[in-house]
Amino acid sequence: DDPDPIQARLLKEAIRIATSRGLQARVDLVEDLVQKGEKWLSTLEAEKDLLRAVEDARPDLRWAAQVRLTNPPVLGKPWHATTQSRAAETEVRKAGWRHIEDLRAAVQAAKSQDISESHMKQAEELLAALVARTHELPADRCVLDPDGEGVKLLPKGQHRAVWPITGDAYTFSEGSKVGGEMGMDTSVPKDILGDAATDDARPVCAEWAKSSTCKAGRDCPWRHCKPQAGDSIRECILFDM
Repeated sequence: DDPDPIQARLLKEAIRIATSRGLQARVDLVEDLVQKGEKWLSTLEAEKDLLRAVEDARPDLRWAAQVRLTNPPVLGKPWHATTQSRAAETEVRKAGWRHIEDLRAAVQAAKSQDISESHMKQAEELLAALVARTHELPADRCVLDPDGEGVKLLPKGQHRAVWPITGDAYTFSEGSKVGGEMGMDTSVPKDILGDAATDDARPVCAEWAKSSTCKAGRDCPWRHCKPQAGDSIRECILFDM
């Protein structure tokens, strides 16, 4: 739902009237108010898109870490090793990846706006958790980091392919007939490449989840945080060497 649709509509109408009458060109105060109003509306729209993307992607936490995503249509008959099962699970994962890409795009757009810090943090944490829980990242969305920092994710609409004759990699945009430079693993700016870290996929420490403390401290191999939907929980067992 819109956080304040009436106020937004009134502001849009006021800006339209001021612009149609050319008031911003004659009165400096009006020009300043129009600019502030347009910035507020832009921020509001970016925040709405961000919250909508978070709402769409959050349910995926419950199944993103699962290996099998479909159930057999007929109990007792082979399913998971069949072609139909693979096709069905591919469609489920494609839908989940679309949510991840939409969330990444919303986060990227929100960074240029004066978005609530709590909303940004919530969205970035959800994005990191979903990417970490994804068992098989789409190969055509992954590239090597130009600075050698592992695997990175291409922005929404960008794909990676390999020229079959030479084996060189290149990137291209959806709907485009022109690809990037041959032999370059990425032709997009590094600052819009996404992280593919897996730390958020580690289990949560059972002792920490129960009491917010852990006797192992930093030596504990598990995450010290509040469990979310889809998280696995493990006991911290340390062996004396």
